[in-house]
Amino acid sequence: MCDGWTNGKGRSFTNFLVNSPSGTIFLKSIGTKNVIKDAKQMFKLLDYVVEEIGKDNVVQVVTNGASNFVATRKMLEKRTKLFWSPCAAHCLDLILEDIGQLLVL
Repeated sequence: MCDGWTNGKGRSFTNFLVNSPSGTIFLKSIGTKNVIKDAKQMFKLLDYVVEEIGKDNVVQVVTNGASNFVATRKMLEKRTKLFWSPCAAHCLDLILEDIGQLLVL
């Protein structure tokens, strides 16, 4: 799983977490200021993390549903045994924001 965030100084980071039957653990946090909006660079980063964990140990990648991650998903298709899923919480947040915009109109 990966989750992006921006600190108070405007620096972007991506946290990588690993989920297994034993639970979820924090793997690492990487500064992604120059990567986060570039699907090719984000793919390279995700691909590197998959290799680091071991491609046979990774079944699914969960990210937010932003367009750069959707493009990254298409690049991850080279790994035929790997599934990508958008984060349900992020999708619901986007849906609720859209509904809120309708109510304002």
